[in-house]
Amino acid sequence: MTIKEIQTHLEANSKNLTDEFKRLFHGRGGLYEDWKNLTIDSIDTIF
Repeated sequence: MTIKEIQTHLEANSKNLTDEFKRLFHGRGGLYEDWKNLTIDSIDTIF
């Protein structure tokens, strides 16, 4: 997965954000081996 693919993934997952916690990207779990140490969350309106 490239940086551009992560950006596309984040854009898709960040639509309609609310004040709730939302996990936008979770690299662990074996789906994204090269990004297994990366987790990106949205908390409230902070990305």
